[in-house]
Amino acid sequence: MGATVTIRSVLYDHEFGLPAFHYTCDQTSDPKAVTQVNPGILGSTEHVHQVGNDRITAIASNYGQVRVRQDEGSPKFLNDYAPERGCYAGGFGYLTNGKATLSTHYPGSAKSFDRVFGAGYFRKKIAGDSYAVNHVIFAPFGDDPVLVSQVTVTNSGASPANLRWIEYWGCQLYQFSFRSFMEGFGGKSMHELRRDFGTRRHEPSDWSRKRLVGSRSHAGCHGADSRGRTVNHDAPTLAATRDVLPGH
Repeated sequence: MGATVTIRSVLYDHEFGLPAFHYTCDQTSDPKAVTQVNPGILGSTEHVHQVGNDRITAIASNYGQVRVRQDEGSPKFLNDYAPERGCYAGGFGYLTNGKATLSTHYPGSAKSFDRVFGAGYFRKKIAGDSYAVNHVIFAPFGDDPVLVSQVTVTNSGASPANLRWIEYWGCQLYQFSFRSFMEGFGGKSMHELRRDFGTRRHEPSDWSRKRLVGSRSHAGCHGADSRGRTVNHDAPTLAATRDVLPGH
């Protein structure tokens, strides 16, 4: 017989009249948060929520990072989470005044850290001594293959502040390769094989005309059938949205 463990949370109606999950567990210290899993994708204290639309899917973690999944061409994460390889997925940021820093990656250094898994969105609200951040990640309704990261900063101090917001989004692919799954029976973990395969992709780029421009190449699989190709591209990859006021 299995056991059922309840993580401290509150199910409530959010501002849009739909149910939302207020995650209140401190998974870094609460033993009830531990679930034994096969290593590779999720950690033993990681709980996730899905955000997406008709075109794209994102996996939001209780630690604050977000992995974007795309199945066009082949199923894959567009931004892998593998800290031991220097890959941290994305979807979190840092607010700093040059002296102190607040982070929307849990647990961060804020005095409070609220996480809400809502219908179609992931909200993180943090607060420090003088500043607060409301960070929402959602996919717009429809079939646009994009995520929107919306950040609201509040200054509750007595004077104006010169602040900087830095947001992290990785771009290391993790292909859900069946070949790596089969080769994993030979000894090396399929996850490591997939990540090794992802590192063979090379994409030097630079910013030009406010867009990411460069070339893309892949060295191919290892072994005798190894082959690669290079594709030049000129396409916007990451950009800030302009403010659009109601009625404009």
